[in-house]
Parts: sequence; structure tokens; C-alpha cells
Amino acid sequence: MAGGSRFTCADLFSLNELKLEPETSSVFENMLKQVDYFIGIDNIAGTCKQLEAVYKKTDGVENPPDFITGDSPEIDNLIMMIQDLMNILECK
Repeated sequence: MAGGSRFTCADLFSLNELKLEPETSSVFENMLKQVDYFIGIDNIAGTCKQLEAVYKKTDGVENPPDFITGDSPEIDNLIMMIQDLMNILECK
């Protein structure tokens, strides 16, 4: 982000806390790395688009299928952090 501190995927959460399957973990981690990349090049539109894709994989709605399911504080925190970042970036 211009003039701001560098965001990293680690700022969102630890993948280990979510107990994802290995193949799901890899895909989800790559999605978050893409968020990190877009932020790094100050591409807000790309960041918002990727955050929306990440959110859709965690939102509890059946389509598209979620990578993360269940009810836990870690999942709730992840969803809240994604939404907060989308709000900060004024994603539509």
C-alpha cells in the first residue's frame, strides 16, 4: 500500500490453526499470496477481487464450496479480518 507498511499473508492468519487438508491448504495459501502480491504492487482492484474470492471460500455459502468449514474462533477471526481489509480498501 502506498506510504503504508507492508502487508503479508501472515497478517491474516496461520494456516496451521485452520487445519486444512494439504491440497486445500496449498490452494488457499496461493490465493492469499496473490492478495499479498496485489497489495505489494498497489493494485487495489486486484486485491479486492482476490479478497472476494478468498471470502467466498470461507463464507459458509455452498457455492462455491468452502475450503474452510465449521465453527471456530480461528475461522471467525479469518472472516472478520478479510472483511475488515475489504472495508479498509473500500472494496465494492
